[in-house]
Amino acid sequence: PDEPKDFDHFYHLGNPSLQMALVKARGFVDRYPMVEKGLFFLGNPGVGKTHLVVAILKQLMMQKQVECLFCSYQELLRQIRDSYNPVSLSTESEVVRPVLETEVVAIDDLGAERVSDWVEDTVTYILNYRYAQKKITLLTSNLPDTAEEANERSPSGKYRISDTLTSRIGLRVRSRLREMCE
Repeated sequence: PDEPKDFDHFYHLGNPSLQMALVKARGFVDRYPMVEKGLFFLGNPGVGKTHLVVAILKQLMMQKQVECLFCSYQELLRQIRDSYNPVSLSTESEVVRPVLETEVVAIDDLGAERVSDWVEDTVTYILNYRYAQKKITLLTSNLPDTAEEANERSPSGKYRISDTLTSRIGLRVRSRLREMCE
């Protein structure tokens, strides 16, 4: 990701879904801060979801001086887990505070780690806090949203039916995402 993150990368794309994602992203930046929901980009690996989210953050910071934060889902969970280690130099609150408090946060690759009670509780806490505080969250995921989509996206069987977004993040978190993101 050394290339510039902007919307121009998407101009040449002929796929209607990708064009719609670009329209949503541009509209989001244009309307910010008068937006009520964040954006959630779902799709196969390599289609540009992360690039688009970084472009949104870049535009918000440059055009509107918005405080933004980008974090990888897996890295965030790893840093929180590491904070429990007695030799760690960081505490859980030091790791989580920026994710809770930053005006616009992007969480990349949601669901990349299998759900456990701890993961579900941690993600639910972060998203519920941001939702209650009316803080905008942008998310990406490579996982299919439903079992039907898993079958459509993977006739070869690359995805198992159990590998859906809901199976990885839990029903509570998926329900919250429907409320807080387009």
